[in-house]
Amino acid sequence: MIHTYLPDIMHYFAEDLSQLASEQKLAASFNYYSIADYVKIIALYKQKDLLQKFRLQLLADEPIGYLRATTACEFLVLDLPIHQSLLDSINANLSQRYVLMNGLKAKKCEHLVPASYKAQNEIGKIVVNEYLESEWDTYPLQIDYLGQLTENDKLYMIYSFKTEGDNQRHLSVYMPDPENSEWTYNFENCYSDLEPISNDWKTEALKLIRTMYTE
Repeated sequence: MIHTYLPDIMHYFAEDLSQLASEQKLAASFNYYSIADYVKIIALYKQKDLLQKFRLQLLADEPIGYLRATTACEFLVLDLPIHQSLLDSINANLSQRYVLMNGLKAKKCEHLVPASYKAQNEIGKIVVNEYLESEWDTYPLQIDYLGQLTENDKLYMIYSFKTEGDNQRHLSVYMPDPENSEWTYNFENCYSDLEPISNDWKTEALKLIRTMYTE
C-alpha cells in the first residue's frame, strides 16, 4: 500500500529538503524528525539516488543530530559511501551514537557497529547519557567511566559526568546487561541523584546503588 504513495512521499521529502537548504531553519512548522521518517521510508525502498542527491543536507551536523545519525544508519545499511571522519564525529556525540547504534541494531546490522563501541563500558556511556537526557532533562558535556563495583552479586559500572555551566562532577551507576544485548536505559538499570561527588566515589556509588532500589 505504501508503495502507491511513494511518489508523493518523495515529493514532500524534496520540498522539505529544499526548505532546509534555503536556511528556513526557524520556521515554526519545520519538523526535522519528519525528514528522518522520510529518510527511513525512502531507504526502505532503496531510493539511493535521492538520498545521495541530498546527502549534504541530511548529513550536516546542524540543526539536529538525530537526522544526521538516522541518515548515516541508512547509508551504512544501503552500502552508500560515507566518510569515516563523519562516522567518527557521530560516534563522538553520545546522543548521535545512540541513534546510530540502535538504528543498526533494529535492522539486524550490529556487525556495522565498531567492536569498541559494543564494549559494556561504552554501552554504559550511551545508556547514562540517554537516562540523564530523558529523566533529568540534563545534557552532560562529558561522561567518564570510573570503574565497576559488585553489590549483592550484581555488577555495576560507575560513571562521572559534568553538565553545562556546572564545574562539579556527578555520579551515575549502570547495571549492564549480562548478554550485552540492551543498548538503552530502563527504570532498573541506571540511576543518578545529580549530587556532586567527593574524592571517594566508590562509597558514594554504593549509596547510589542502594538508593536505586528503594525509590
